[in-house]
Amino acid sequence: MKKPLFFRSIIIYFLILFILLLFLTPVIQKSIAVFIFLFLFLSIIFFVIVFHSFSKTLHEIEDSLKKSGSGRFDTRIYLKPGNELEFLAQSFNQLGQALEEKFIRLAGKMEDVENIISSLEEGFLMVDEKDTIVISNDRFKKIINNSAVENKKYWEVLRDVFFDDLIKNIRFGKETKDGEIHIGEKIFTCKGIFLSSSRTVAIIFYDVTERKNFEKIKRDLVANVSHELKTPLTAIKGYVETMEEEVGEEQKKFIQIIKKHLERLTNIVNDLLVLSEIESAEGVKEKEAVDVKNLIMGIIPIFEKTINEKHLFFRVQAEEDLTPVMVDRFKIEQVFINLIDNAIKYTDTGGITISLHKEKRNLIVTVEDTGIGISMEHLERIFERFYVVDRARSRKYGGTGLGLSIVKHVILLHNGDVQVESQTGRGTKFTIILPA
Repeated sequence: MKKPLFFRSIIIYFLILFILLLFLTPVIQKSIAVFIFLFLFLSIIFFVIVFHSFSKTLHEIEDSLKKSGSGRFDTRIYLKPGNELEFLAQSFNQLGQALEEKFIRLAGKMEDVENIISSLEEGFLMVDEKDTIVISNDRFKKIINNSAVENKKYWEVLRDVFFDDLIKNIRFGKETKDGEIHIGEKIFTCKGIFLSSSRTVAIIFYDVTERKNFEKIKRDLVANVSHELKTPLTAIKGYVETMEEEVGEEQKKFIQIIKKHLERLTNIVNDLLVLSEIESAEGVKEKEAVDVKNLIMGIIPIFEKTINEKHLFFRVQAEEDLTPVMVDRFKIEQVFINLIDNAIKYTDTGGITISLHKEKRNLIVTVEDTGIGISMEHLERIFERFYVVDRARSRKYGGTGLGLSIVKHVILLHNGDVQVESQTGRGTKFTIILPA
């Protein structure tokens, strides 16, 4: 067990004082005043000697603590054996050695992380809570054509409204976000995350320029081919209708087959043109206040004949006083035409129910049928182009496989969402969410 601080010094002091008093006994007996003077004098001398020794040791310890606090974990304190503060020096040295070992391991890990970041083919950026760039890799510097970005504000090196919003959304939302940004002639998808431990935002820049250019070429090709096909298809349709009036009954059945496939081909071309127009649009520009319930009621007559032939019920249920929403009337009308058309095609018994209600600041519209349903393996892909769940039924009714793709793109253009729920043999429910 360690002796208390100054314990040995106090013992030594009293021993020395006792010995001195023994030698000075004759003097003390003659005068109490002389005794008090000698006692105080010797005490002061001893205190000065002890204080100087401890003060020197404490200054040495203080200097070592300052060095360690500034990051010099290899600092050590070496005291003479028997020093009262030797145990404190030993504790400090043990702590310093442990910190030095941990710092070396941490420095090694940081070096590995920096090497990984530097080797990334994607741009990497880390921004602290004061908007200062603390880490960036060479790829990011090449992207913005600027090699001096560290310790600068991110908005000084990359001025973009979207990027500024992305940083703020990640920081205040404290979750992963992504989006697109244009830098020069390049297009990047940015994916960012908030690091709560360091309160920084880390963002990776993925170059998607080639993919976007390819998608644009593909859209342009589809649009151009569809547009070029429309004219000859119209001409063929006119000639087929003319031939139908002039041929005999035997040949009319072949004309009917030609007309059926011609109609299907025309529908595909028309849907491709609509989809190309929607995909190429930057947003919905011509919005107007639309009463969605009245819009749906106006669509129903288009399907009345088919509904009656299949003996299906058709219900529209809406909350009172639903406010109109700002949408592109033609495009939203196309959405519900496609959804109702699909519901009727894939329902043989029962019927279709459309419900409208307000939820927070959104208009929620559900189109639910009692049809054959969709199995789980198909649900994730039904919004893809030309994806058809039941090909035989689709051919029977002339489906193009583009209707749901159009639905999804139109709703996304309106900053809304479309969801689907289904069970095989129990029907399907589509939910449209439109910002009110």
